[in-house]
Amino acid sequence: MDQTGAHDALPTSLEVDVRRAITLIVIFVLIGVGAVTLYKVLNKASKKATGAVPTKQIDKANDIAVQAGIRAIQIGIDTYTATNGAAPMTADQATLGSMISPWPKNPFTGAPMAPGPGKGDYGYSSLGGTQYSLVAHLSAGTDYTAH
Repeated sequence: MDQTGAHDALPTSLEVDVRRAITLIVIFVLIGVGAVTLYKVLNKASKKATGAVPTKQIDKANDIAVQAGIRAIQIGIDTYTATNGAAPMTADQATLGSMISPWPKNPFTGAPMAPGPGKGDYGYSSLGGTQYSLVAHLSAGTDYTAH
């Protein structure tokens, strides 16, 4: 204000500098808040997107382990059949354990693979003579047939 009480028409250079500084501070604060918000949103979205991937990969790895285990059991059955002239009546650890060492583990439970309906378990049927059926149960409820 001047001596008459009227406002100066133009601000001083100091007033302009202060206003610019305040404006820049406000802009930087808004950019910071926006960046933090964006980070949180993207981080949450990333966790959701990648959350299913490890489980899917773990199931795939477990399925491969089940298939390897069932192949080991198949080799034990074939060895038993070659030694005894017929497929065994049962294909469990008690019958084939001396031919398969170590006995394969069910990767889903950590227990030895065994006949049963669960993931990592297997089904066995002696079909007479040297014929048999051997099927492993995988993570998605599908079966893998040993050949």
